[in-house]
Amino acid sequence: VCAGGAMFAAFPHWYATLFSGFYIPFVFMLLALILRGVSFKFRAKIDNHKWKSAWDWGMFIGSMLPPILWGVAIANFMVGVPIDESKNVVGGFLQLLHPFALLGGVMFLLLCIVHGLQFLTIRTTGKLRERARIA
Repeated sequence: VCAGGAMFAAFPHWYATLFSGFYIPFVFMLLALILRGVSFKFRAKIDNHKWKSAWDWGMFIGSMLPPILWGVAIANFMVGVPIDESKNVVGGFLQLLHPFALLGGVMFLLLCIVHGLQFLTIRTTGKLRERARIA
C-alpha cells in the first residue's frame, strides 16, 4: 500500500497506466487473499469432511494464486507491456499470460515455497524440521 501511494505521488501517469492495465490480476490476487483468510476461519466451524475439504481447497488456491500472479506481473514488467499513445495498456488479461510470464509466475511460487521451507527449518524442531529440510 505504501509503495502504491509513493508511486502515485512520484509517477502519477505510470501509476494510472500500470494499475489500470493490471487491474484484473490485482483483483484476482486480492480475492485469493480474502479466500485464504476466510478459509482459515471457516474450516473449523463444522466438523464435516466435505466442509473441511472445501476450505482446504480454498486455502490452497488462496495461498498459491497470489505468488503466481505477482510472478506474472513482474515478468510482464521485465518484458515490457505495450502502451498506446494515450497511455493505456494495449490488450487484455490473456495477453499478460504469455509463456515467459507463466514461467515467472511458477518461479515466484517456487521461490515462496523455498522461503517457507527455510523458515520452517529455522523456527521448528523435531520431525517437522527434518521434513522441511529434506523437502
